[in-house]
Amino acid sequence: MDFLAALAAAWAAAIAPPQPGRTPLETAETLIMGDGPGEKKRMTLTPAVRAILGALMLTYQRIVIPGPVQDGKTYAAVVVPLVYAMTEGRFSVLLAGPRKEDVDALFLDKIRTTLERSGRADALPQEGAGSRRGVPDQLLCPLGCSVHLRGAGGANEAQMSGITVKWTILTEADGISLSTKGARRAQSQEGRRKVELFARRGSSWGRDKRLIIESTVKDDRQSLVLGFYAESTQGRLWHRCPRCG
Repeated sequence: MDFLAALAAAWAAAIAPPQPGRTPLETAETLIMGDGPGEKKRMTLTPAVRAILGALMLTYQRIVIPGPVQDGKTYAAVVVPLVYAMTEGRFSVLLAGPRKEDVDALFLDKIRTTLERSGRADALPQEGAGSRRGVPDQLLCPLGCSVHLRGAGGANEAQMSGITVKWTILTEADGISLSTKGARRAQSQEGRRKVELFARRGSSWGRDKRLIIESTVKDDRQSLVLGFYAESTQGRLWHRCPRCG
């Protein structure tokens, strides 16, 4: 009877709906980050970071985050959402950028490193593709989700048609149009076309889908991220500098 009871309990646990885990903000509070060998630090949860992570749990389907260099938006808009999807949300996600090699480096240097240093290496593939610091196009994670890594160069509907994800994260989106040959207007149109191509990967998720677009603004005159920001609610957050007041 003990064996049958244990078997029944295991079966009930297997079919039970997942219990709600941490929010993206709560996930960020547990993470230990680092960009270089031996560097370890907790994420600084500034008001801007809290606003970005809080917006992920609201009804916004598109979240646009422009900003200057080295302002922390990569961790808030890319690293934490992807780590959250892999560990707490446990749903599939697409990470894309102008070039696949840059997306791969971001995954290895920031996302994988953050998972390992935070004691969440269990979310990474334990065998097969991606288990030994390799970066394939798709990582099958043991917690039940997939991570798709793509570059904008050469991306087309045929290549992307088999990808269905709940969240799509575009990093350094301005580079997508700047890497396209042709006149400025043609560059902007092609950049938008590729952004929409990535965005359609979440269409089957309805209102639960998220498209996160972040980028350093490289050229005000043809900035993709500023164009999408202009079409949004254009929310801004003003707060005192923690250093100079």
